[in-house]
Amino acid sequence: MEGYLSHPVDAERVEKVPLEDRFDYNTGYYVNCCAVFVDIRDSSLLTDEDTKKNVSKIYRSFVSEITAKMQSYKQCKHINIVGDCVSGVFNTSNRQEDLSAIFMMVGGVNTLIKMLNRSLKNHNLPEIEVGIGIDYGESLVVKAGYKGSGLDELVWMGDVVNNAAHLCNDANKDGKPVVLCSVNFYNGLGTSTCKRYYDQKTVQCKSFLKNIDENTYGGYYWKVLPNFGVD
Repeated sequence: MEGYLSHPVDAERVEKVPLEDRFDYNTGYYVNCCAVFVDIRDSSLLTDEDTKKNVSKIYRSFVSEITAKMQSYKQCKHINIVGDCVSGVFNTSNRQEDLSAIFMMVGGVNTLIKMLNRSLKNHNLPEIEVGIGIDYGESLVVKAGYKGSGLDELVWMGDVVNNAAHLCNDANKDGKPVVLCSVNFYNGLGTSTCKRYYDQKTVQCKSFLKNIDENTYGGYYWKVLPNFGVD
């Protein structure tokens, strides 16, 4: 403990998140990244409606699908699972290109929830709602754990992670949309475009996000999968 407290932390700014083998207990890196949090709304109510065994089916399905979706993107660098919340940290070294991919990934997550609810209904299980929070900015990444034990983890510190968590907590509550993002993420999307499903028109990604307040944008967008009834 005294060693950690007395030893200075050597931290440098880098364009992208380094490989884990470059981290030790004395170094850290400042890096621009994107944090995405996905959390089940009112999950405590699930235990009132069904048995714990059935709730475990819902949690396992939710966590496995969201984790798989996040990991399928090359920008994904870290995933954390705490209870009914799944969060991911994503590389943004090619800012507009990477943020556009993350935007599409979040739409895919929203689609997965619709697909999951369809399956839950078929199995006579309670359907769920989620909130999704996104922020983009600088984070200090350090390695923490017990040296020599093999028990360690990368820890992401800074406003980007905290803001994404707060936005996730506010999303899909009190009339707010399912997806809430920071103004930094919104501006970072720049002129990136995607195709709108109902008229096949190419539009800016930002057109799916509406201004909520001076720091927040939000929307209900999803990726379209007509074969699964998501349109």
